[in-house]
Amino acid sequence: MIRALTKHRLPVFLIIMEVALACGVVINTLHLLSEYIDHVSVQTGIETNEVAWLQSSGVVSGTTPAVAADTDLAALQRAPNVIHAAIVSALPLTDTSAYSFKVASAGQDLVSGATSSGMYFWGRGAMSALGVRLVSGRDFAAQEYVEYSFFGTTPPPTSVLITKALATRLFGADSAVGKRIRLQLNGDPTAIVVGVIDQLVSPSLHYQTKDGFNVIFPVRHVSGGIFIVRARAGQEDAALASAKAALYATNPSRILTHAERFKVTENDYFRGDRSMVWTLSLLTGCLALLTAVGIVSISNYWVVQRRRSIGIRRALGARRSEIVRYFLIENLAIVFPGALLGLMGAIGLNVVMMHWFEVSQLPIWWLADRADPTFSYRSGRRTLACIAGKQDLPLGDIWRRITSYHPSPCATSQRVSGDFQNPHMDRTHFGWIKDCST
Repeated sequence: MIRALTKHRLPVFLIIMEVALACGVVINTLHLLSEYIDHVSVQTGIETNEVAWLQSSGVVSGTTPAVAADTDLAALQRAPNVIHAAIVSALPLTDTSAYSFKVASAGQDLVSGATSSGMYFWGRGAMSALGVRLVSGRDFAAQEYVEYSFFGTTPPPTSVLITKALATRLFGADSAVGKRIRLQLNGDPTAIVVGVIDQLVSPSLHYQTKDGFNVIFPVRHVSGGIFIVRARAGQEDAALASAKAALYATNPSRILTHAERFKVTENDYFRGDRSMVWTLSLLTGCLALLTAVGIVSISNYWVVQRRRSIGIRRALGARRSEIVRYFLIENLAIVFPGALLGLMGAIGLNVVMMHWFEVSQLPIWWLADRADPTFSYRSGRRTLACIAGKQDLPLGDIWRRITSYHPSPCATSQRVSGDFQNPHMDRTHFGWIKDCST
């Protein structure tokens, strides 16, 4: 076998280099693809389909912002098709009022043992309006809501909610309810954890931690907050329209800077990332196909050139299966060193990309996971689900959703007045994919 390979050095060299180049590029492309899929597949923790949010500017003369906010909130709660309404300081994936600070358990130091966490201010009824799931403990009591501002001098609330991820980070397997935590705020105050919520991501995944570490404070009047309305099932658009009408009824001169369903916000936020999933998937598929065609072509040419030797072996009594097995072993002896060379090249290419493009490091365990025979099915299903915008559908439904998809302009946001551009459009790499909400 070795003698036969040395007689055909050029085809052997071409196949080895083609396999090495394809492995190096495909591995790094799959690594980028997996990162984009993980980013798009994040669960925000709120009820995506039933929640809408509104943000406005302008206060009626003669009233204070606090009084105006109470009036607007009361009007939203009376609006048709609205079952819950509340005001919050920020909303996931909206890049709004993203504050971060350090927290630690009562026995830890705020400098060396602290954890970086996000901060949310919630008004009354925010948990029901957002649809956040409570894992343990309770919601805020009415007397726990206080007047507080991040830039003010008043002490913060003494009761807080924290996310499940932060509770695990601070207290491990122990229950966090009833425990006291330290806050890196003015005066280094402490607060008691009254409840743990399942999940709540930060307002911006690009500039803050993606671990889901967040602390929620009960605040009576949230300055410059966002109005949250939760609609009856199937009445989301009608609820949003009635909410806008209710706000205009209280102040006709207001300017609604945002008024849209959260599902639309989520689609807008991940549009660029889904475009990259499409692009990287097509690039990976085309490169793998071209590599396979090249290898098959060279191997076929090689077999044709050796027809005489194959005929002699057949005449001497060699069976067809023995000849096929011989060529399979020979191809494996060629592809294996090419694959090893490609793995080393993939690591080297990743180092270069880390230096120039701020790509994350390619872990060795990631390569081992890709060697799992079930990985192709799992990654393919996740990619299809990511592109389709659904993570919990059967594979057949995902495929029907994609094949019935047409890249036509969608109602990406329901702007009320002015020419407000979406803050995430500058991160859209390709404009030929539009995400439609269902």
